[in-house]
Amino acid sequence: MDLKKPAILSISLLTVMTNAAIAPMLRLISASFPAASPTLIKQVVTIPSLMIIIFSIISGQLERFLTKKAILAIGLYGYLAGAFFSAMSTSIMGLVIFRAVMGAAAGLIVPLASSLISDFYTGKERAQMVGYSSFTSYFGAAFAPILASWIGNEKWQNTFYIYITALFVLLFTMVCIPNKQKLRAHSETGSHTKLNFMICLLAFTGCILYVIFYLIPTDISFLIAYFEYKPS
Repeated sequence: MDLKKPAILSISLLTVMTNAAIAPMLRLISASFPAASPTLIKQVVTIPSLMIIIFSIISGQLERFLTKKAILAIGLYGYLAGAFFSAMSTSIMGLVIFRAVMGAAAGLIVPLASSLISDFYTGKERAQMVGYSSFTSYFGAAFAPILASWIGNEKWQNTFYIYITALFVLLFTMVCIPNKQKLRAHSETGSHTKLNFMICLLAFTGCILYVIFYLIPTDISFLIAYFEYKPS
């Protein structure tokens, strides 16, 4: 049985879940650190997103020196370490720092979710895998907050148990993804596509959508708390 496909898709499970699982817990985190400002509390979610952007670029550069499986392993180890120490944090700054570590590790992982698909599949099969990858990513994003709210209801630190998923992804990918990658079917011509107005417009629109995407979950728990305790 070829387990390469589910192994590659399992990487996508961690991408959006990095922030989605923690966003519902911001109100409990805020209650644990009453001296911290709401802006600092929100950085528990926003800092990892910034680190993902930076380290996604670094991930591509690391491919010059390391194999993709090695980068993936480093990213997953860092992801697990960041989750563990985030749960152990006793200060808000410590939590923000270790969440940044998680974001950096996720940044190394995120490009590989699509890059490995390009390496192993072509044509219609590649298009299908890209669709499956998106489904897997948002499946994790949809169910992580529900699971987080359940297991972290009494203690927000328990929410980080969700990230044990990364350990199973690590084992699964290291065993089932081959070391030697298949050659890509298309030839590298060395030509470059010039940026035009439509590409820039799509990039700008994507940025706006992601701003909204991260703005809502970082504020929703505070809004719920406000309306829950607002005097009638």
